[in-house]
Amino acid sequence: MNQTFTEAQSLILEMGEKFKPYIVVGLKQRLEMEEIISTFETYLQTRKFDRSGHRIISKFSFEQFILQMKYS
Repeated sequence: MNQTFTEAQSLILEMGEKFKPYIVVGLKQRLEMEEIISTFETYLQTRKFDRSGHRIISKFSFEQFILQMKYS
């Protein structure tokens, strides 16, 4: 989990402005910033890798992940 936390932090920093849509998705679901980041960390654990070794993520799948966590 700690490795994923570090990976999530690195990815968020690397994404910079590109992380904003993920923040918007979290805010729409009434999550606070800390919850958005921790949920994004958990979300990363569920994502598969592409051929170059990068995790495949999308705003839509992040929103679906949040909804699944909230209502299951």
